[in-house]
Amino acid sequence: MTTSDLIQLCQKGDSRGQRKMFDRFADQSLNVAMRYIRDIDLANEAVIRGFTKAFKSIKKYTHFSDNGFKSWLMKIIANESLMLIRERKTIIYHESNEELDASIDSEVVDRASVDHINQAMGLLPEGYRLVLSMYAVEGFSHKEIADLLGIAESTSRSQLTYARKKLQILLSK
Repeated sequence: MTTSDLIQLCQKGDSRGQRKMFDRFADQSLNVAMRYIRDIDLANEAVIRGFTKAFKSIKKYTHFSDNGFKSWLMKIIANESLMLIRERKTIIYHESNEELDASIDSEVVDRASVDHINQAMGLLPEGYRLVLSMYAVEGFSHKEIADLLGIAESTSRSQLTYARKKLQILLSK
């Protein structure tokens, strides 16, 4: 069954279609949530909230391509993850007094495996990791990041710069 078929079933409120849609995208959704939330239980909660919101809004969804739906759903999951973070705690944004060379050694990144990059991202302070994930992985602009996290655009830019540098250091080890 195609994603378009599942979308149409979900638009009719068909619970079997919703279950199949969930089964198809649950793992990818959890991966997106885990980029923002380190706690598996909270990440699962973000996924459930995201699917609930998607199923409530799916009647308005009109783009029937597989990639378009996946992008739409993953954006909802990312936003629900951010909402959970805001509800649960305050994010600490690190400021550094050290001089920072913002250039990135692309050789270090090119040599790293995806697993090594994911592991290194997990070691970043939460503020760094959130901004880096939102900007580099999810494609949010600094303005969108600032609005979603309730921070200044300049804080988003500085967190991204520090995150890139820290990630480079972690990857070179």
